[in-house]
Amino acid sequence: MSLSTASEQSGAWRRPGPAVLHYRQWQDEVVLFNEVSGATHLLTPEALVVLQHMGAAPTPEAALAAVLREHFEVDDATLTHDVAELLEQLSCLNLIEPCLL
Repeated sequence: MSLSTASEQSGAWRRPGPAVLHYRQWQDEVVLFNEVSGATHLLTPEALVVLQHMGAAPTPEAALAAVLREHFEVDDATLTHDVAELLEQLSCLNLIEPCLL
């Protein structure tokens, strides 16, 4: 099952396990260090807001879209697609995983 299929079926995401994330933000860039994996990532401020809002409990994609709408100027016409793309990118970095509600 692909990530897209898993997220479409579950509609929710979470941060896996006890990951400890450290970050620094400068204007439109965020550097994030995952203490568990030892990986460092260059992210967008939007990705950081999603990670900060998301915990180990399942978070529906609609709730994450609402959080982005609160913090940023977003295009409602493309928001669903943009959120799905962002979540897929974070999943590829092993920062989040699809889960059931």
